[in-house]
Amino acid sequence: MRNQNSLSEKSSAKTTREERLEMIDELTQHRELLKGEIEAVKSYYNTLKVINWDLKETKREVIWIFSLIFLLIFPELIGLLSLVFFLIQMEMCKKFGVELGKFNMVENQRLF
Repeated sequence: MRNQNSLSEKSSAKTTREERLEMIDELTQHRELLKGEIEAVKSYYNTLKVINWDLKETKREVIWIFSLIFLLIFPELIGLLSLVFFLIQMEMCKKFGVELGKFNMVENQRLF
């Protein structure tokens, strides 16, 4: 009777080992699938970043073109707009305690 019990214990241990090996195989396959999905999402994210950058660049170009067209149609506003931009810069310099020359350097760096 003791031999039968030890045989059944060994067979259940083998089954448990086999089940564990199957689980490991399934988990390994699942991990590989997830890695593929992560790579696909990263690629999609990078594609969206490029598209977003292109859209922002196009927006800047459109704004620039419409600004030029507006100023060509209403050239008398150039002086007024220059004055308004200068006053805005002065107010921002006062608010943040920055010299106007340094403010203009920062603004020019953003443009390029």
